Amino acid sequence: MSRALLAGMIAGAALLASCGRPDRSGVYLATSGRSATLIRLAQDQDGAVTGRVETIAMGADGVVSDDSTSLDAAAAKQALAFKGDAVTLSRNGAVVQARKRSLADFQKAVAHLKREAELQRHNVAEAQPQQAARIAEASAFDAAPDKASKLRDATAELRADAARLNDAVSQAPDFGRQAADNTARLAAMAQQAQALPRAGRRALAASANQALVGSNQIDVARTRYAIDLDRTVARAAPLAAAVERFCEGPGGSSYASACAEAVAAATGFESALVHAATVFKGYKQTVQTEIARQTELVQKIGG
Repeated sequence: MSRALLAGMIAGAALLASCGRPDRSGVYLATSGRSATLIRLAQDQDGAVTGRVETIAMGADGVVSDDSTSLDAAAAKQALAFKGDAVTLSRNGAVVQARKRSLADFQKAVAHLKREAELQRHNVAEAQPQQAARIAEASAFDAAPDKASKLRDATAELRADAARLNDAVSQAPDFGRQAADNTARLAAMAQQAQALPRAGRRALAASANQALVGSNQIDVARTRYAIDLDRTVARAAPLAAAVERFCEGPGGSSYASACAEAVAAATGFESALVHAATVFKGYKQTVQTEIARQTELVQKIGG
């Protein structure tokens, strides 16, 4: 073998080694129930990686925070560990595991997080008035001159509110089924995409994204429906608690018959509340699980 040919083979091998270096550039995403972390990385020709980390997080009070920091080559080398299409970020004592995704995936995760934060802020805002309402209802029973009449009114109100909750649950759309139907549509699209050229896959991916948007809208509708039910709960729950407090206390013994009906009505309302909460918790879990599956299918369709 000639020296020229050997030198050419060595040079070619070096070139192949350089080209074979994994490209770390791209967008990586890590999500949890309370945060979404975006890691944007760029790798230069020498293999050095730099980037930026942005974390959107939801606090216990529903307030959303946004924290971002830059990574120079030295910091990135120390903080990042790669495995396939995944990266582990270690900084400030915290470890974040992320996978390659797209900026659109991050935006969807942030939108979902902000919806959850809005609901949590609503719950926090409702908690204090409900506590005040419980105290007010309890005082109303103690101060009522005609306690038998007060108990009869409470019985009628609690029965009506229990019926409202039960009717609302029975008439609610099956949000989980709606989201699952979209998943089935996307699974069929993913099968179809395998036989399509790149241009056809792009067109199909656009339709797939619309289906995913539709599922996010289902989640919004579910949240709004639940918030509407909360208004009934905010009115009736303090009344049920006041009825039980009064009737189980020393004053209730003088109104045994009225208390029996009122406590039964309070128990009926609380049963309706537990049923509604169970149903809507199931819807929430199903819709969010289906959205996660759909996100993966959309990525698969887009290639």
